[in-house]
Amino acid sequence: MVYCNVGTYIFYLNSSFEGDFLSPDDDRIKALEPIKPEEISISPTGHILLALNSSADSGGVGGQDLMVWGRNRESELGNGKKASLVIPATVESPDGDRVMLMTKKATEVRDLHGKVWKRGVKVEQHAVAGYECSAVYWKIE
Repeated sequence: MVYCNVGTYIFYLNSSFEGDFLSPDDDRIKALEPIKPEEISISPTGHILLALNSSADSGGVGGQDLMVWGRNRESELGNGKKASLVIPATVESPDGDRVMLMTKKATEVRDLHGKVWKRGVKVEQHAVAGYECSAVYWKIE
């Protein structure tokens, strides 16, 4: 088992590569609670994106925290720098808030030609690590 203390998170991997993040002390039970990883994307060039389930139904704030680390030669970690990160860090928006991957109901979805394709559908954000790049996109449920 490998342990990694990441600021307010502790991450561990067992031999089957199932991981858990542990949140800071929970005031309700005075103990650490696990935060389950939802998705992980690993690029061929050495950076990693990890979405943690911090949604309201899991006792969190309403979305998935996006954690990043690894090689960052082309600013693929989205933090505005080119220095690599050896431990996971949250991504911050330009206004200083942490980036949360959200789910919502879209009033309408348009195709590439601008025509309405569907109305009132559930969409959710996903993050993917590519070759020296990263992207967050909306997926129709």
